[in-house]
Order: sequence, then C-alpha cells, then structure tokens
Amino acid sequence: MSLFENLLANLEGFSLAKYSTWFFYGPDHVLLDCGEGVSTTLTNRIYAIERILLSHGHGDHVAGIPGFLYSRASSMGDTAKPLAIYYPRGDSNIDRLRKYIAQILPNPPYPLSWIGTGPGERIELPVPNRHVRTFPTVHLQRGASLGYAVVESRSRLKKEFAALSQKEIVAVVREKGRDYLTETYEKNLLVYSGDSMPLPPALAEEAEVLLHEATFLDPGERDLEIHSTVVEALRVAIEARVSSLVLFHLSTRYGKKDVKDAIQSAVAAAGTKLPVYYTFPRGLPTSFQRVQ
Repeated sequence: MSLFENLLANLEGFSLAKYSTWFFYGPDHVLLDCGEGVSTTLTNRIYAIERILLSHGHGDHVAGIPGFLYSRASSMGDTAKPLAIYYPRGDSNIDRLRKYIAQILPNPPYPLSWIGTGPGERIELPVPNRHVRTFPTVHLQRGASLGYAVVESRSRLKKEFAALSQKEIVAVVREKGRDYLTETYEKNLLVYSGDSMPLPPALAEEAEVLLHEATFLDPGERDLEIHSTVVEALRVAIEARVSSLVLFHLSTRYGKKDVKDAIQSAVAAAGTKLPVYYTFPRGLPTSFQRVQ
C-alpha cells in the first residue's frame, strides 16, 4: 500500500454543499470542520478527536459542534479528555457560536479550549515530527477563512553529498557527524482547502492527499468568486504534483452520473494518471468514490 493509500484508508468524512462538511483523520486525532453528522457517524470514536480545525464559520461547517460537545460530555468514553477547537481569528459567526455554547454547556467535564488562529501559524500534533500549518483561502467576502496542511518534518541527504559512495558517507559521518550531511524539510501529507477558490499550487506542493473543494462542474454557474470547479481543483493538484486528489463539496444540483462524467472528462482532457476520488453529495458518510 502506498503512502497516499494509507492516508486515505485512515480518512473518513462527508461533504454535502450547503448542508454539512467534515473529515476525520484518525492517526493525528484531527477533525477538519464539524458539520452535522459527526457524532452520529463516529459514535464513541469522537473521543479520539483532540483537535477540531475549522475553516470558517458557515453553518454547514460548524453546525455539528453543539451536538459533538454534548456527546463528548455524556457518552461512553473519556469525558475528561481535553479538546481544542482552532478557528479563524475574528470570525463573528464562530464568536457567536462560542457564546451560545457557553450558555448551554457552561461547565463541560473536559477542558475545552477555543484558539483563534491565522495564516502561517503552526499547530502542534501529538504524533512526533508532525504539525499542522495554516494558510489563507479565498472564500468569505468579509473576514478570514483558512485551510490546513498536516505536515511531517523529515531529514534527507544534502544535494551536495548525493554523489558520495556509501563508504565516503560513512567517513564523513565519522569525522563531522550525521547532521553535517543532512537537512530537514517539511513534507505535506494531507492538505485541506476548506471552501475556497483554487488554492495556489505551492500550498499543496507534493502532498500525498489534497482535499480540494469542487462545488461546480460549470464555471458559468458560479455567481461569486468563492468556490472552485472540478477543472480548477484538478489543475491545482497537477501543478502541485500531489499523489492523490479528493474532490468534495460538490453541489446537490448535480446527479451522480453528471459528477462522474465531468470528473472523467476533466481527467482525460488533462492527460493525467493522477488518482482522483470524490465524495458524492448523496452518498453515505465516509464513502469515497474513485474515478481512476
């Protein structure tokens, strides 16, 4: 199993434009957005979630939070386990949601932290050498929206030493130490666009999995510059040289055949062999459909 296939095997979620969007990545205990249906779908696995990363405060991305917090306070699990919710700093919808939750759940049995964040910030993860990087997206006409990248810090041989033989490398290590030969770099594992116009490809460079919204099949149906099309998302993935693409947030105006045909047509026109998946709006939660 390739790395991107392993990541996808541990990723589940649901996305129905205007209704609900959320994705759970188990190994890093992260929930990306929290639309309706999270608690119903995950049941006791909600206790595995340690961080919720909100892209913006629209209802289809945050409406599941009250039920999630209630379930986590009263279901069969570790009701004392801390939970942190990260959100775009200054989002007025989320600020109002926080006030509402403070009234209906004033004393949760677990430590609950609301942490405002902005582009270019770092969120630590419990897994060694991994963190989340935040980046700006283009979605809200007023206020900020964010995307999130799960990043792994790795080390590799510096380019200037690439031609050395194994014997020569061993000699350098003995003389100057391993750190002299290596450099650290950040590897994008999972990049999540949230709702957005097409991401700059550099934000998703060589990601194993790019989760990119693709609300529209036809750009002519887009009234405002706040959502992406299938073709645009595919172009981002190709230019970023990602290992796989998952399209989500497809509009309910389209039937399954229309969606699949449009994706297949875009893939054929691009002449790419990139593995492409999508979440069909009327599919069951956690289902990903592969096009190629």
